[in-house]
Amino acid sequence: KKRMRTVISTAAALLGMIQSVVSIISIQATKSKDVHQLATERNPKPDQIKTDAPPDSFARKLRTSISTDRTSYASGDSIQVHFSAHDVSTGDWIGIYPAEASPNSLSNDPVLWVWACGSKTCYDGASFEAVDFRSDAMSGGQYRVHYIPDGGYSLTESIYKAIASSELFTIALEYMIYPDRRCRTDEDEAGNDGYEYTMYEYADTHWELHQCKEYCSSRSFCTGFEYNKNGNCEIWEYESVEFLTVKNYKSRGAYCYWKDYSLLPQPTPTPT
Repeated sequence: KKRMRTVISTAAALLGMIQSVVSIISIQATKSKDVHQLATERNPKPDQIKTDAPPDSFARKLRTSISTDRTSYASGDSIQVHFSAHDVSTGDWIGIYPAEASPNSLSNDPVLWVWACGSKTCYDGASFEAVDFRSDAMSGGQYRVHYIPDGGYSLTESIYKAIASSELFTIALEYMIYPDRRCRTDEDEAGNDGYEYTMYEYADTHWELHQCKEYCSSRSFCTGFEYNKNGNCEIWEYESVEFLTVKNYKSRGAYCYWKDYSLLPQPTPTPT
């Protein structure tokens, strides 16, 4: 019997040692995980958050505000969002929605979104109170940006509820784009360098299409531009009404961009 008790005691000690080693290995494996992997595990996408906690208190709603740095943007501009929030949580996030979306009934499909800490992969709470969005992937129209708290998802209704929303801002449909075409005057003429347009040759500027566009977009006198396959950029100052273009053997690989501010969307009523 004494020998049996000794065997049992030794087996128990060995089992304890094995459990300790397994525990140490597990801890080391967790510590070695990549920060972004941990962030992803801790912060799933908004449409994966299924907490049905009630929205934050009325007091927090009063202390939270959000706004954009401008009220209108051209496609490709950076949209800077400023916010002030009380007790920011790692589950708080910021989303851009079409203007008609109600802040009390937001879908799980925002146009753009990030966590309040500034990206889709960050882990900590917000260390600053501004985040940036790129408008390249946004269609022309009017939008609002909303602040959605951790616990702002309703399981019963399958919606998010924001505690702060910005004023309307506009993504301008700045250009009508005509690929494989060249710009023409309302008289269907090619125009002249120094009169209807100013030519910037690739040999001098080394501009790509987006640089030609940026130059025109930043100058109010520019009414449109033409960019051809040789990299030459024509900055048009001609006040066009017809927005004419021509397609022929010389226009292959060219683009005509005409500005048309009448394409700006009309104001949308504030949702409730």
